[in-house]
Amino acid sequence: MKISFLTSVMNRTHHLKKTYLQNIQCCVNTDAKCQLEFILLNFNSSDDIDDYIKSNNDFNEYDINFRCIRNSSAKYFDMSRTKNILGKYATGDILCWIDADNFIYDNFVNFIHTSFSDNNEIIMSVAYSQYTSGMCGRVVCTKSHFQKIGGYDESMKGWGYEEIDFTTRSVKCGVSNINIPTKYMGKLNHTDDERLKNYEPLLKYKLPASHSHHQMKFKSNYENFRLSSSNIKKNILIANKDSNWGLL
Repeated sequence: MKISFLTSVMNRTHHLKKTYLQNIQCCVNTDAKCQLEFILLNFNSSDDIDDYIKSNNDFNEYDINFRCIRNSSAKYFDMSRTKNILGKYATGDILCWIDADNFIYDNFVNFIHTSFSDNNEIIMSVAYSQYTSGMCGRVVCTKSHFQKIGGYDESMKGWGYEEIDFTTRSVKCGVSNINIPTKYMGKLNHTDDERLKNYEPLLKYKLPASHSHHQMKFKSNYENFRLSSSNIKKNILIANKDSNWGLL
């Protein structure tokens, strides 16, 4: 079994410096009999990410396959697209998306290895709560399943809901959902302004308190939720059918 850990970043290397190598170290400290791959997508960052990668010898010290790939044309961050690029470039049997501001704790690799060894017709996701807010982008599934359902829906723009849609479509297609225990997760605390700063400005509109779904915070989250609900109601479970999705 080969597990690919997939992270995208745009102008948030300051977060990456606090999480990424610690996550790699946590993952290599496992007795699970599997290969590990870490793929980092630089989504046209203008900060010091290239210098950070080139000058850090720690990336060569671990017994893993580390690759940094780059998009050099994106103007704004696009979560579904970045997740699809990573999924397509990954060579692992199992894909695990993890955000740049998240931590991996405990024996997470063992948990993945044991779970998928017993049954690969599963998807792992994070149940939303006040505690897990900011960590729900962590999703684990087989690469074959990722390809089968057409990846993340690239018609969803802005922040929010793409991972819920991906998980919901997955379950509708027959895989079982397993909640990732909170002991395997951690995050950096920061503001929503920091979280959304690289998205297209028109997609960062906040929902007013009077809105029926104001708890979703942002219009993009609500619009993606509506799109997902409509598609699932119509039994449209395969995303990106008519597009060249996941292109770098």
